[in-house]
Amino acid sequence: MAALLSFAESRSRSPDGVEIGVRIGGAGTETPLLLVAPPGARVEVFGRVAGHLGARRRVASWDLRGTFGSAEVGARREIGLAAHVADAERALDVAGLDTAAIVSWSLGAEIALELAFTRPARVSALVLLSPVLGETFARTLGLPRATPLRRASLALRRAGPVGSRLRARISAWPGSEAWARRLGLAAETLDSEAWRALGERVHELDLVAADRLVQSLERAPATGALADVGAPALVVAGDADRYGGGLAARRLARALPLGELFTVKEATHLAHLEFPELVQLRIERFLAERAPR
Repeated sequence: MAALLSFAESRSRSPDGVEIGVRIGGAGTETPLLLVAPPGARVEVFGRVAGHLGARRRVASWDLRGTFGSAEVGARREIGLAAHVADAERALDVAGLDTAAIVSWSLGAEIALELAFTRPARVSALVLLSPVLGETFARTLGLPRATPLRRASLALRRAGPVGSRLRARISAWPGSEAWARRLGLAAETLDSEAWRALGERVHELDLVAADRLVQSLERAPATGALADVGAPALVVAGDADRYGGGLAARRLARALPLGELFTVKEATHLAHLEFPELVQLRIERFLAERAPR
């Protein structure tokens, strides 16, 4: 089994002067990757899939503004999609990459799609792991209201510091992995080491800032239409995903002109952490066929 990928960390500045934390790892000549984590997560969220893929290619990522190694930009300032795109481009520049395949997880799909809309020349392909879509795309795809689990999560985020502290305790609690399995929120095959790596980072995070980012992305208006995405796209979804839901993944894959769907049986919202080798092999095949170096 592949190890978790190691990243060299550096600081850089986006065009508007905000300092961001950039992470670069991997080696090789195959199609490079830009990893897009959702608010509140770092590159560790991609687990061993990043380790597999990084053995043959360069991998870059960055910390979203106000989280981990990236600076806050003011408590009341809205951070829109344009700022995330600028930071993503800076990460590509620091890594020396003209183009890359964009790999996102969960709400990171909002940023990945915005990159495809506004910077198509820098996006060779899209891999959307367990995508979560904000209000704009939900309306576009005619999706029903958010799943009960997602509504509960959003309610905690809107509760401000109290909700943030509660989520921090849940995330860092040693028994959280076992309870996630019992409640059907994680499969029995969940990678325990990757899960622990996520929990260990919670104390480094300003959860209030992360919650503001989540709410901003949920409301963010899309710049383009899904029908205009020219890059090939692979949508990966677990058939037991109680957070994002399979319907959103299926409709997104159909709406993208070059989209295809890969469903992982018995997987949840953490499909890539539960079945890393299966997901990695599917991504490798997709990149080889649709986005060769």
